[in-house]
Amino acid sequence: MNHIPFLLRILALYFCFSTLHAQKPLIMIPEKPLQGDSITIFFHAERGNAVLSNINGDVYIHSGVITQKSPTNTSWQHVRGEWGKPNGEFRMTKEAENVYSFRMHPKSFYGIESDETILRLAFVFRNADGSKAGKDADGKDFYLDYPGSDSVKSISEVIMESLSKGKGPDSASLFCRGFYQDSLGLLLYVGNGKVSIERFGNHVIRVSYDTIEFPAIRNPEAIIASKTKSEFLTVDAVDYFQFITTDKTFNILVQKQPFAISIFRDSMLVYKEEQGLMFKEHARGLSFSLRNSEAIFGGGSRALPVNRRGHRFPLYNTAVYGYGNQTDQLNVSIPFFLSSSRYGVLIDSPIAGAVDCGVTEKNVMKIAQTHGSLSYFLIIDSTFDGIMSHYAMLTGKQPLPPLWSLGYIQSRYGYKSQQEVMNIVNAFDSLNIPLDAIVLDLYWFGDKAKMGSFAWDTRQFPDPLGMMRSLKKRHIHTILITEPYFTKESKHYAAAENAGLFTKQISGSTYLLNDFWAGKASLLDLTNPKAMSWMSGLYSDHIKSGVSGWWLDLGEPEMHPMDMRHAGGSTFDVHNSYSMHWMNALQQAHQQYAPNERLFNLIRSGGPGMQRYSTFPWSGDVQRSFSGLQAQIPIMLGMGMSGVGYMHSDLGGFTGGAKNERLYTRWMQFGAFTPIMRAHGEGVPPEPIYYSDSVRNIVKYFIQLRMQFLPYNYTLAYHNAIKGTPLARPIFWNGPISNELISVNDEYLWGNDLVIAPIMHPDSLSRKVILPPGTWFDFWSNYSIPGYSNFSMPSALTVMPIFARGGSIIPLTFPMNNTATYKGDSLLLLCFRDSSITSVERDLYMDDGLSSTNLNDEHYRLFKLSMKEDKSRSTITFSMNTVAGKGYAGEPQSRIMILKWIDVPEPSALTLDGKNIPLAKDELTFYQSKMPIAWFKQSKDAQLPQEVHIRMIGTKVESGTLVMQYGKKSKK
Repeated sequence: MNHIPFLLRILALYFCFSTLHAQKPLIMIPEKPLQGDSITIFFHAERGNAVLSNINGDVYIHSGVITQKSPTNTSWQHVRGEWGKPNGEFRMTKEAENVYSFRMHPKSFYGIESDETILRLAFVFRNADGSKAGKDADGKDFYLDYPGSDSVKSISEVIMESLSKGKGPDSASLFCRGFYQDSLGLLLYVGNGKVSIERFGNHVIRVSYDTIEFPAIRNPEAIIASKTKSEFLTVDAVDYFQFITTDKTFNILVQKQPFAISIFRDSMLVYKEEQGLMFKEHARGLSFSLRNSEAIFGGGSRALPVNRRGHRFPLYNTAVYGYGNQTDQLNVSIPFFLSSSRYGVLIDSPIAGAVDCGVTEKNVMKIAQTHGSLSYFLIIDSTFDGIMSHYAMLTGKQPLPPLWSLGYIQSRYGYKSQQEVMNIVNAFDSLNIPLDAIVLDLYWFGDKAKMGSFAWDTRQFPDPLGMMRSLKKRHIHTILITEPYFTKESKHYAAAENAGLFTKQISGSTYLLNDFWAGKASLLDLTNPKAMSWMSGLYSDHIKSGVSGWWLDLGEPEMHPMDMRHAGGSTFDVHNSYSMHWMNALQQAHQQYAPNERLFNLIRSGGPGMQRYSTFPWSGDVQRSFSGLQAQIPIMLGMGMSGVGYMHSDLGGFTGGAKNERLYTRWMQFGAFTPIMRAHGEGVPPEPIYYSDSVRNIVKYFIQLRMQFLPYNYTLAYHNAIKGTPLARPIFWNGPISNELISVNDEYLWGNDLVIAPIMHPDSLSRKVILPPGTWFDFWSNYSIPGYSNFSMPSALTVMPIFARGGSIIPLTFPMNNTATYKGDSLLLLCFRDSSITSVERDLYMDDGLSSTNLNDEHYRLFKLSMKEDKSRSTITFSMNTVAGKGYAGEPQSRIMILKWIDVPEPSALTLDGKNIPLAKDELTFYQSKMPIAWFKQSKDAQLPQEVHIRMIGTKVESGTLVMQYGKKSKK
């Protein structure tokens, strides 16, 4: 009984601290423990988000620790707790109503290694089955800073110091004493080094600073373009040199002392170095000036406002488990930044770095890296589309996606057996819910302890090949997860270790990660060409057996200690480009064993150029909360403006929250208008079949709506493949830019002709909407709304606000349950008329949806949809004509077309290729009559527009010319 006085002392201390920290939900006693001390954690369930307040039943701890090996100060390591299981080891003691305690010896409890220092403790509290999670008031995890660790820093803190460590050379020494010009560019002699300016096409230059001791670093994994010949007209003045390209695209002004570069376009200053590459010693950084109102976008995946101005963040790929909105560091860091002044800057280096976007100096952007001499590309054009096209030329274009990937994909963590997979598929089928692919998490090879085995667990999947064949007959594709970590228990560990394919310790021995979450494991060194080739071979049999797509997980790499060594260099040298080698390995295998099929690579990490490897990234392990949902639009848009068009999220949220039907509905509605629609999660069912009838029906409708948008969405994919244009764009994309539009983080353009305004707050049945310039139509009612409107839009749970641009043609198809049904033989064309626009043209792209060579072989059909109004003759004309491509396998010989003209006058006559089209008396007659047939839909509500609907048959190459006469009939 000697422990009773000790417990009384702890409780007395607790009540003393509780008085001092009356509002804190979490208290640690002692308040300032040493690294080896035991501690007691007290949790106030009625504080924070109060989800566990007055709960019936036990409360459990789910906890991790942040050490100096953690990528960020929120990256959990040594995680303890079994989510959703009532394990007594993690049960807390109830001390009073809503007060729970847990005593531990952190070093022992977490299994801290001897070379690790505790920086913070991380917590989430839960009920027995994990359906309720206690977090802070913002829905984020709890963190307690650990005293006595101030001198130790996490990896991200070390990286961020690169912005402040080391100064540039003295400005007096930065004198440009001359230059040399040849066909490949300029060489400027500055200080004890050389600054080179090279052209990569008409709109791109690269600026580098080299010394004998510190040559400029390049990023060969990112850049595929070659230098092009250039010729400059030169002026040598007293204080500056001026270099003008013969095509006048670049007008470069070089200040001689202190050395600085400025770029002009049409006599207007576009870009100006502050200290330029002299910002840090040995060109370890770049600084350039920002205008007062200038906005900066891009930088990869970050749950920050779309405008990065006013933020600092690392350039270091990082997995953040259970993140929410305002998380500045995530899985994909791309050092490409797009300016509202219409230029782009790409750092040509893979090394870990950091960005200060007008924080320490309001009108200066600073980029620094931990070591090495960086160089940068500058892209200039008059439009964002133009800049993204040049970026795609520089780093590579995304191939066309397999058509099935634009349908609905179902995933979860995870399907544990063949029977469970078939049960899910059958349930979707019985409920008539569209499904194109199913994703198998780590249970396909057994469990996490077998990670790296690359072999089916035939106990749970007794006939995997038969299962995949059966699914393929139903046009459902199989996607398998793989990881670059190999546990010691895995099938291939010994072979890989004997071949020297794993990363190394400084001593040269294999680096064993003793605290990896799946068990003791090693990381394959994919910077080693032998390891990359070996990894590529592991995919071969599975590709040949019918696996349609791959999920490449943990490739940041998720656990990547700073003392790890690679064939390609140190951790900071290779971290951001590691997954690029992995993508390359998969692509090589795919090209060898399925050269005619399109690759689908569902990946979590990457860098500049990742798009050319057919990547379809998702935004990581997002928190199941409205905060997690709110993070997704800035992430998606930021990635799109970083050259990666297919960023999407785990719809419904991945982890941490209870089942929430309203959240699930709103997230799935949003997902219907994102590049990839894929639900995924743990702890809570991510499949719509497990929700109430009302929610399931709403979600089913939006999945079906996505299927109807396939012609529109596939054309967006085509534009991305040929020009690098993102599918989702900020609402200011087409200009003009205003501070109000730049500040919008919860709407976006889907293509150029739709504004998507999801509901992103709990219990909201309306939201504030702002529209870009022009005329817009409410998609659901066709109600006309002027551009630049700022208004409140009602939105019941069954609806998500969507607006169509006036002066647009939006191609849809008819409802279907699988993309394999889509052949382009049935089209619904929505023509939203804007009477101020007399000519509208839009593209429509079609092919077989499968072949990887369609674009090169011209096995496709590109149509030009045209709508013109001649007000002097009172006519509106429509046509659909082939402008490129030779056709494709399975192309229909004719196409049924329903054309809906919205907001048009009553027709006085309608003709197709000069022949009159009869008018049906009502909608029923319209659909029952022989084609061509028309119907005038006169609105009973004066606020709603009139419509003309036409049913007709077109050929495989064109529609014919449709003419509507309105007003009085013209005299012949």
